[in-house]
Amino acid sequence: MPRYAMVIKTHLCTGCQTCSVACKMENLTLPGCARTVMTERIDATWQVSVCMQCENPPCVPVCPADATRKNELGMITVDQETCIGCGNCIEACPYGARHINPDRGYFREPLAFETTSRKAKEAHRRQVAGRVDKCDWCLHRVRAGRPPMCVEACTTGARVFGDRDDPKSGVSRLLRDGAKPLRPELGTIPKVFYL
Repeated sequence: MPRYAMVIKTHLCTGCQTCSVACKMENLTLPGCARTVMTERIDATWQVSVCMQCENPPCVPVCPADATRKNELGMITVDQETCIGCGNCIEACPYGARHINPDRGYFREPLAFETTSRKAKEAHRRQVAGRVDKCDWCLHRVRAGRPPMCVEACTTGARVFGDRDDPKSGVSRLLRDGAKPLRPELGTIPKVFYL
């Protein structure tokens, strides 16, 4: 079974937000909700934040409804139908990678994509108001042998996704070149690395 990882080459990121927009389009996330967050740093580079898909996730054991769990691929997922919206996992996540879906949209009347997301047949596009959401590395795409949408959409090739156990994968090469996780001292063992 592959051990998936993502490497973000920060020196190639231009902060264009294509990854964020592509993610929103792919997953029909609700207004004000982003699974990928870009923050400009003082040195004019960009900090790209997503769920770190931790090997030792602090968000899983604090979920009283068992809605946040690690699946068979080692990815951390949220079942929004089971989630009770308590926010324990949001508090437990040291990376700020989770949010609660809003009860209403940007405007008094829902926009077309908001209505569509509530009627969507695909599980990854159904967003439940008042429930926790986060990046799941486009699990539906990974299961189909495709990379997460943010990786596919990145205009500069700053995101690389693959099996870290495959010595020929781009992820493996970048890990050998020195890609490092954020805040390794926390012991969460993130699967997102930065170069």
